[in-house]
Amino acid sequence: MEAKNEETEKKLQESELLRRQIASLVEENGKLLGHQNPQQKIQYLVKLKKDNNKLIEEINKLRAENLLFREGKKPEQYPDF
Repeated sequence: MEAKNEETEKKLQESELLRRQIASLVEENGKLLGHQNPQQKIQYLVKLKKDNNKLIEEINKLRAENLLFREGKKPEQYPDF
């Protein structure tokens, strides 16, 4: 009876381990496949480029503002900031 319980417990543990491995593999497979639709890929890249351009503009704005602070000028003097 004990041997049967131990065997059952062992099978349950193996089963749980396999379920976790399957879940991990499914997630990894999804990441590897990415967007299979070319139109989705294009839209995603366009969005990334737009976001990148916005960040570059913000960096340039903050650099100019930083330069003004270093020169001792207040950004309020410049309405673009």
